[in-house]
Amino acid sequence: MLSLLLVLMLLNLLACDGGVARQDEVPSTISSHSSLAAISLSSSSAFATSSTDSSSQPSVYSSSSQSTASVFEEGDVGFCNTLSAAIETEHDGYLGAGYANTQNAIGYGLSWRLDVEHSGVATLSIRYANGGDAARSALLSINSGVDGQYALNFPATAGWNDWLLETRNIQLQQGVNDITLLANTAAGLANIDSITVKAIGVTGVDCAEAPPASPDGETLAFPGAQGFGRFAVGGRGGEVVHVTNLNDSGPGSLRDAISQPNRIVVFDVGGVINIKERLVFKHNQTIAGQTAPGDGISIYGNGTSFSGASNTIVRYIRFRMGKVGSSGKDTVSIAHGNNIIFDHVSLSWGRDGNFDVNPDSGKVISNITLQDSIIAQGLQTHSTGGLMVANGGASIIRSLYIDNHTRNPKARGVLQFVNNVVYHWRVAGYILGDSAANSGTRYDGAMIGNYFISGPETSGAALKSPSAVYHLYAQDNWYDPDKNGQLDGRLLGQGDYGSVTWHTTPSTDYPQVSALSAAEALDYVIEHAGASKARDEVDQFLISELQSWGSAGATISDERVLGLANVVGNIAGGLALLDTDNDGMPDEWEIERGLNPQNAADAMVDSNQNGWVNIEEYINALVQ
Repeated sequence: MLSLLLVLMLLNLLACDGGVARQDEVPSTISSHSSLAAISLSSSSAFATSSTDSSSQPSVYSSSSQSTASVFEEGDVGFCNTLSAAIETEHDGYLGAGYANTQNAIGYGLSWRLDVEHSGVATLSIRYANGGDAARSALLSINSGVDGQYALNFPATAGWNDWLLETRNIQLQQGVNDITLLANTAAGLANIDSITVKAIGVTGVDCAEAPPASPDGETLAFPGAQGFGRFAVGGRGGEVVHVTNLNDSGPGSLRDAISQPNRIVVFDVGGVINIKERLVFKHNQTIAGQTAPGDGISIYGNGTSFSGASNTIVRYIRFRMGKVGSSGKDTVSIAHGNNIIFDHVSLSWGRDGNFDVNPDSGKVISNITLQDSIIAQGLQTHSTGGLMVANGGASIIRSLYIDNHTRNPKARGVLQFVNNVVYHWRVAGYILGDSAANSGTRYDGAMIGNYFISGPETSGAALKSPSAVYHLYAQDNWYDPDKNGQLDGRLLGQGDYGSVTWHTTPSTDYPQVSALSAAEALDYVIEHAGASKARDEVDQFLISELQSWGSAGATISDERVLGLANVVGNIAGGLALLDTDNDGMPDEWEIERGLNPQNAADAMVDSNQNGWVNIEEYINALVQ
């Protein structure tokens, strides 16, 4: 009898106009987060796509007897995006705790994150009310458009208390899936009460959890990304957030922009952000400093933490901590996490280390890259470039360590050190594992095409504290020790590396990096290292020191001794380009590429199917 009753209910739904069923006609036994053994549904059933698009829709699961229908209300696990929505109870007829009312503008909407047991076609029903005068259109994207996009139409209902269903068949992949619904009209979305998903083994996923690394696992973070961290995903598939002011906190600030994961952060302003407390970054973020107008962005006053910020991309930012920052802290620190890449960043004035990668007890750090960057002037009395203890692999490539007392870097774990320049340390340049580490723990290093140059205060060795537990492969590394104002270094031989365990081939697997000669690397670093889209006065000062070839340089205890205006120098601002839909891509750029400057949803679409979504294509093009 129960099966017959359910069939009669579903047949009754077929009488609804336009394929849109009234919610009070749906079997009442399907409740929030409940499951109901599904009856086989064809494309003509009440849960099939409405007639406007039915010819293009995939068919539902053939093994529908295994499918279940689950309802996801606002507040349930799996309901994610409430940043542009208010949960309201003003209008009657909603289920659960209320309904979501988004801002009335193009590009605002909602998202859900769901896990399914098997890949296949699922049926998605959206319960909505539209008490306006006209239909409201929306774009439904599955996994950032990789698994389909659908134009939806929410016709006007009899009032804001009258709830209907809009239904589509969608493709879901085994595992975690992201579903995004964004308004296509200035009126915004209809009010959304819930979604019902009919699939095999569907459950909600905590939105704080990181999404899958990449659809294919092989998409570079950006063109030119190298080393262990080259596959960091960043905010791909998430949302675009604008930094609109230089405030330390509050709406429009960088601190607010990085307060949630799964974001691509772009800058509408250039200048100095003075911070009092440390910035804490989240996982799956892309910090696109190259989008800042004028001279870009400098962050001054305290340090930053990237602990747990897995799958994060940071480009063209200056992090300058300073004496005013927290005692004993680093400019940039990582205590756990994986797949993080820093590109063209300038790091200085740490009160412990400038770039410290050192796992907490029991934690693992893996797949880290620092490339084309400057690590400078760690403050005395603990002036260090930083620890590098990535037990799962790290790469430092084409970067400059300068004016650090020691640890340039202190290498443990697995470190690929290619085409770097180390200038003017005081007691130690590169630390080879440290002789105090003879506990049996194995470390692996590859040093290729690096140049070490002594400066005025240098008294210690370029290669310090070698240990037999440090397994090293090294070639084409040079050292100029004489401080005579001329570049006239010599090639380092095996004996210069001391008591390391020597390898004539790499001692472990390292990512492929096309190495320059040490002399070529020096020229490259001088031209490109740091936030070099617009070099600030600090980096210009440091590069000038380097080119003195040993006659200029000093370790410092207070950044103000540089005598620059505003401590960090003058950082010019500028005007952001017109971006009507606020999707991070200027109107002019979108029009040139056939995109819609009034549709924010196209930011996360991979139009050319090369692995990077459109907003990434734009931010990458700024610095190619």
